[in-house]
Amino acid sequence: MKFKIKTAKFFEGLSPKDSIFLLIFPLLTILIMFLPEAVKIGLMLNLKNPQWWQFFTSAFIHQGWSHLIKNLIGYFLFVFPLFFIIATRTEKKKYYFRFLIFIILTFPLVESIFQFNVYPKIFPNLIYSSGISGIVAAFAGLIPSFWFLGVLNKRKSKISKDFALVSLTYVFLIFSIIYLSVYKTLFIIVIWGTLFVILLFKNKRKIFYLLGLIDIERERNLICEVLLLIVPVLFLCAPFLFFPPPSLLNENKALIDFFVHYLEISYGLISSFWFFIFTHKEKSPD
Repeated sequence: MKFKIKTAKFFEGLSPKDSIFLLIFPLLTILIMFLPEAVKIGLMLNLKNPQWWQFFTSAFIHQGWSHLIKNLIGYFLFVFPLFFIIATRTEKKKYYFRFLIFIILTFPLVESIFQFNVYPKIFPNLIYSSGISGIVAAFAGLIPSFWFLGVLNKRKSKISKDFALVSLTYVFLIFSIIYLSVYKTLFIIVIWGTLFVILLFKNKRKIFYLLGLIDIERERNLICEVLLLIVPVLFLCAPFLFFPPPSLLNENKALIDFFVHYLEISYGLISSFWFFIFTHKEKSPD
């Protein structure tokens, strides 16, 4: 009986509607794959001669099934574990849904405008841009702020601006390391690496406090503790998954986004932290 009660509490906050909502986006991208090839090409962003609708539709089109499957794996990795924490441990589920919708509706346009104006100058042989990987990267950018709230577990505590800076600095540091062969100087890595270490040292008490809260979960629910540890690791791995090596920047004349992926992760990071720090402020404990 005790096990059943604990299990029920463990899943409290989840509903069938949540699953349906989260599955709409990947199901839509799968259905689009069955469109005629000519139609799909017409929906991709043609960097040489774009049509206005392509600025909105290109993010949902894929070059092939392998391209789609890789992006869907990323979607399920970066969305579902975090959502489980949010839904079962916080009262912020509605805000997470709103961020998902906000990113899906706004960033395809931002992404396409950036690609159209920048990429032809850098990669003149590129023709098409497509895929939801950029959107998934933005979803990954939501992890730090919502994970922070999940660890606090309904404790009303103000999100630190330094925590946002640590996350953003880490992403830029990894970006700089991966593309060292492009700009060929260690100076940028040294600067951002030093800043990252300083921010970690400055916030060491807060970091140990968060780790202590996670350790407490061992007595309540071991699965929750594991998830709370896995989700930030997924974020730490995200740049390596979304920033392809320079040798893969041009493949089959299709755009493989590395600047856009950085822009997307930063977009998710900054927008979510901005919301919880400046708009929907978390109150400190009384």
